[in-house]
Amino acid sequence: MIVLAFTFWSSFYLGYMISIFLFLYSIGIVLNEVKEIKNICQKLIKVILNGIMAAGVSAVFLIPIAISLTTNSGGFVSLKLYLRCIFTDIMYSFYLGNFDTYLPNGRPMLYCGIFSIILLFVYLKSKETVKREKIIDTIILLILLLSIEIAPIYFAWHMFDNPDWFEVRFSFIIIFFLLTLIYKALDKINFRTGCKA
Repeated sequence: MIVLAFTFWSSFYLGYMISIFLFLYSIGIVLNEVKEIKNICQKLIKVILNGIMAAGVSAVFLIPIAISLTTNSGGFVSLKLYLRCIFTDIMYSFYLGNFDTYLPNGRPMLYCGIFSIILLFVYLKSKETVKREKIIDTIILLILLLSIEIAPIYFAWHMFDNPDWFEVRFSFIIIFFLLTLIYKALDKINFRTGCKA
């Protein structure tokens, strides 16, 4: 809670995005580790309460910012359901130099290395990783990627405001999650020396 509160204090915008991701990721961890529904609900309530407490501790900063955003900006965006871009365009963002974040409806900058994309498939094909964990991680990754494309979800990530210039500001979260999955893949690989990565 303290770290999340500090994130809100240092940058409310990034703190907002990180809290959304932490909620998604916490759901994945709880579903992966807890077997009973009663325990799942208890763990998720703890996660939600920690987020509320972190926002409450930061309310001194967050309330004036929220008032400023609602009164000084051009208002909230329309939440009509439409696709912002073509899904294959997002895949081009995984290659070096392929981004146009300065254009409206531009592609994000998702490059984190071609080798890392290969390792993502290694993780998904790994027999050492539990199938349930891979399914949950894949669902979270798909939610993050679809958040780029589906307009209402995209605007929810941006506090229901249309970002100026730099599009898909939560792309750092997608890269972080990809690198987390790649670490899991490397952790499972036994090299010729018999050591773990």
